[in-house]
This record gives sequence, C-alpha cells and structure tokens, in this order.
Amino acid sequence: MAPENPTIEPRHMCWKYWDEWSDWPGSRGYVLTKNGEIVAHGAVVPLTCRWEDRQIKVVRVIDWSADAQTIGAGVNLMKRIGRMADAVMAVGGTDMTLKIFPALGAKQFGKVHLYVRPLRPLRRIATENKADWRVGARVARSLLWSMQAPSAVPAAWVARRIALDQLLMAFPKPTPTSGTAVFERSTASLSYYLRCPSVPFELYSVEKAQTPRGYFLLATVGRQVRLVESWLDSTDVEDWRALNLLAVQQARRHSDAVELATMSSDAFTRSTLESCGFHHRGSLEVQLFDSSKRGLPQGDLRVQMMEGDSSYLNDGSGILWG
Repeated sequence: MAPENPTIEPRHMCWKYWDEWSDWPGSRGYVLTKNGEIVAHGAVVPLTCRWEDRQIKVVRVIDWSADAQTIGAGVNLMKRIGRMADAVMAVGGTDMTLKIFPALGAKQFGKVHLYVRPLRPLRRIATENKADWRVGARVARSLLWSMQAPSAVPAAWVARRIALDQLLMAFPKPTPTSGTAVFERSTASLSYYLRCPSVPFELYSVEKAQTPRGYFLLATVGRQVRLVESWLDSTDVEDWRALNLLAVQQARRHSDAVELATMSSDAFTRSTLESCGFHHRGSLEVQLFDSSKRGLPQGDLRVQMMEGDSSYLNDGSGILWG
C-alpha cells in the first residue's frame, strides 16, 4: 500500500495555490491549454530580492510539468509566468528544468547545499521498513556524527516561540550585506507558513540578554525537522553558532525527530552549520532568468528552504537525508 501524501490533500492544495499572499492577489497556479486540454502546469512562490539599494520581484516556479508531445509547452508557460515578475528562479529541478533555463538565458548563482544533523540515530532502526546492512551503516554513521556534534547553547542566548497572533513583535529580518543579495521576509510571508494545514511550522525569536537578535523557522515532516529559515543581525561566527544550536535544541523537543535538515547557499552560513555538527548531503544548482531585463543581483544570492516548497514537501515515505 502506497504511503499517504498529505501535500496532495485538498486543504493543502488550497493553501498552496489560493491562500492569501499579500503581494500576489488571486491564484498562484497556472495552466497552459491546447484544444481544451491542459498541456503544461506551474505554480509560483512570490519573492522579493534585495541587494544594495535595489529590489526586484522574483518568482520560484514549482510543480512545473508539461506534455512531452506538445513541443514548447513548458517554455511557453515559463515565459508567460516570467512576464508577471522581474525574474524567475529555479533551484535544481528535473532534466527539463536544467535544459530550459540555460536556453532562456538564465544566469547561474552557484548552488544551494543540503545539510543534516542527527538527533536520535537509534530511533531510526525502529522505524525503518526493512533492516539490512545499509541501514546499520547509516545508523552507525549517524551515531558517530551525533557524538562529535556540540550541543551546549552559549550562555545568555534563548529561543522564544512566536505564535501566529504575536507576529507583530519586533525582531530583525534579512537585510542585504556587501556582495550578498537576500530575499525579503515580512509578517505576511511568515504568517502564510504558520497557517500551513499539513505541516506544522514553528517560529522562534532568537534573543541574547533579552534582546531580539534574529529568528528561525522550523517545520516538522514525519521524523525529520527542517530548519527552513534563519537570520541574525550579526556576522560573528559564535553568534550564528548559538542560533544553530538553539534550533537543534528546539528540534529535539519533538520526541519522534530523527534528524534536523536544512539548506543554505552562502559560504558563511554553511561554515557555521558545519561547526555545529551539520553534514553536507548534496547540492542543487540555482539559476535566475531575467524576464524583465531590469538586471539581476551582482555577487552572491542567499537561498534557503523558504525560497520554494522544500520546507513542506512530504510524500509520506519518511525518507531521511542522513
């Protein structure tokens, strides 16, 4: 019997395609038809990219597919979606995505890297569908990683959970730094994820000596907790280590959690993750197509799970990264 997939339930589809989004009125799902038949489909995640004193409207296209027998259907839909924004972003994707974006003239912005930190390696044995030497090897590796990872949160740092009705409280949000572009976060965009009907999200303010310094957003998908998004008003390595360890601490509160997974594109964040016991598990290409010819960011682009659907993807199989 195939595992249940909560992300194709009507309530989740309604949230993903039609739930309120402050700067994108109406549906976020689009189809291309030919002779009354659907030949291509795509949905958008609206984003605002900021660098220096500039900003552009970007869309990340998800759930993109096209009829192989209808030549050009996928490209046609992508171009039409591109007219609704200044740029279109792709992160990884199918072979079709990796071929079409360069053909459109997309610019590569490096890669976003996948990381994982084990939380309860032995819990994995009891939940595996089949036990063989590969499972044993993965558990042994996770045990080693877990024993080597730091766990103590530095003094004076705490994580305070923010409920949906507390989003108006002030805490620092992403701002561009020299040579790095960021995606804007707002009360409305964070509220959207906290309203997800199929995957529970938790937002935390990160405080030092009772002063808000940043935040992080967690999502729980089966046995995996995901560090969806994080930000701190600091470029100090030790401060970011404190944030990462606070995220680990809160993830451990979920008794069924086996691992904490996250994604990051910039070298600084990746280095702080690695220093906190996170291990590299792969990478995905990041591409931007300048659909409006207004220009793209110069330098690095900070990409996390929130720039797409990675935060809530769940086919019910319980696949882990570690």
